[in-house]
Amino acid sequence: MTSLPGPLANQVSTSSAWGESHRKAMASPKRLADIGYKVFSGSMMLLTLYGGYLCSIRAYRYFQRREQLQLTAENQSEDTLKD
Repeated sequence: MTSLPGPLANQVSTSSAWGESHRKAMASPKRLADIGYKVFSGSMMLLTLYGGYLCSIRAYRYFQRREQLQLTAENQSEDTLKD
């Protein structure tokens, strides 16, 4: 480690126990970036799954409604033929 100029030179110690544990506890910028990327990617995956769920529910309801309308139209046309 290089020595710091000025008044901070005496305060930084590489052999102290606090310095070692504090350095290990701090996350490096690369590690923070990796964690951020994983969190962001996970949230995008969840949003994609939720969007797929909403799309499939809407499609299911659309086809159910279309089938119901066709049955209703068939019943009405049979009633008009009977009259």
